[in-house]
Amino acid sequence: EHLKDARPDVRLAAINASNFTTNTSTTISNDLIYSNSSYGIYTIGQTGWLVTGNSIHDTSNSGGGGIVFLNCENNTFTNNILFNNPGFGIEAQVLGGYASTISGNTADANGTGIYASGNATVSGNIVFSNSAYGIQAANGPLIVDNTVYKQTAGAASMGIYINGGEAQGNTVYDNYVGIGSDNG
Repeated sequence: EHLKDARPDVRLAAINASNFTTNTSTTISNDLIYSNSSYGIYTIGQTGWLVTGNSIHDTSNSGGGGIVFLNCENNTFTNNILFNNPGFGIEAQVLGGYASTISGNTADANGTGIYASGNATVSGNIVFSNSAYGIQAANGPLIVDNTVYKQTAGAASMGIYINGGEAQGNTVYDNYVGIGSDNG
């Protein structure tokens, strides 16, 4: 069952920031964001953002995601609750030398709970009952100290799927494949 949110039931429009303008030191916190068409929060080319304490759920398009940061760096995603997003709960495609941090989030009943690529640390998250992957990583992230269980797509699902990166100290159980990789 999904975690219940005690905040008032307020519908917010999705937040969209593109690379036409770089917004630094932006904070999005303690919002209830739901029933948006494509994304809860979507950005391209942003740096230095803090996204914390939000509940983001029920995007309606087939690839819709909760938090989607593309071509970004030095962002922090912490203590968010993400569920019922058909795409990613959190997607962070990190470019450049400044790491992004994804920690303390709960992601359940999404297509993939958390996706990270590039210079990112994914730690201390609780990820369960997503249809494809609990955590998917590519091109270098560190996946550490997460609890990942019961992804639901049968033979197509993995707790952690890593294609370039490192997984250590995670608790992974009740998935078709616990931890899988295409990189020998």
